[in-house]
Amino acid sequence: MAGENLVEKLNTVLADTYVTLMLTQNVHWNIVGTGFHGIHKMTEAQYEEMFTAVDDIAERIRALGYPAPSGLGEYAKLTTIKTTDTTMLSTISACQHMIDANQQLCQSLRAAVDLAEAGGDRATADFMISRIQQHDKYIWMLTATVTGTD
Repeated sequence: MAGENLVEKLNTVLADTYVTLMLTQNVHWNIVGTGFHGIHKMTEAQYEEMFTAVDDIAERIRALGYPAPSGLGEYAKLTTIKTTDTTMLSTISACQHMIDANQQLCQSLRAAVDLAEAGGDRATADFMISRIQQHDKYIWMLTATVTGTD
C-alpha cells in the first residue's frame, strides 16, 4: 500500500483534474466570438481526454489500496483550482482561466511525482509525469490560441 501522503496528493490530483474538466466543458459550451469553432473543438478534445484520465486516476488510487474520493462536494474540498461563477467568457479570459487551472493542476501532479518517487512507486510517478505532459500540451495550445489576440 502506498503512503497516505501520496494518496492524499492523488486525491487532490483527481479533484483538480475533475474541476479542470468542468471548467473546460464550461468554456466548450459557452464560448462566443470569432474563435468559437476552433476553441469549441479544442476544448471538446481536452475534456474528453480528461474524462478518461479521471477514471484512470481513481483506479490508480484504488490499485494502491485506498478508496477514491467522489462527488462534487468532496472535490470542492480537495481541489486547489480556483473557480469562477462566470459562464459567458471572452476568448482571452476563458483561455487564461483554463491556462491557470492547468498550471495549478501541473503543480499538484509534480507534488505527486515527488511523493511517488520518494516512496519508490515508479508506476505512479510515471503516470503522473504522463499527465503533466498532457496538461503542458493543453497550456501550450491555450496560450497559442490567445497569443496576439486583442
